[in-house]
Amino acid sequence: MGTKRRQQRPDDISSAITTEESLREATSEARGVLKDMIAERKALQALIDRIPQLTDQAVNDRLKAEVAKLADATEAAMRHAVARVNQTFDELAAVLLGEDKASKRAGKASLNELIQIRYGDREQVVRVQVPPLVSGCGHDHKTT
Repeated sequence: MGTKRRQQRPDDISSAITTEESLREATSEARGVLKDMIAERKALQALIDRIPQLTDQAVNDRLKAEVAKLADATEAAMRHAVARVNQTFDELAAVLLGEDKASKRAGKASLNELIQIRYGDREQVVRVQVPPLVSGCGHDHKTT
């Protein structure tokens, strides 16, 4: 028994050619898709590589903004505190000089009047004066 060699029929050849062409097209398309995927991978890797830089920049920008807010709030708080201290000193000076409303209503003597009562009208007696603590602070610092 010999082996018969099978003869190729024309429709087998045509089918093989069509299959080969289909494979070539699929291979070509696969190469194009692979090339696109490689390009996308490179773009993605470049973005991933920039994440630390982008993160640092975002953190620095946010930190600068928050520090600026803190500086503004601190400055406002300091101004308010200085104004309150100046007001307290003004009130204390008014009490010592007898210029506060409560002392005037009660008829209490001022510090200068008490010194004059104690020491009389001698030339050595120096009138008590309260100099302004902060020039141009907007408060009326009265001196006698």
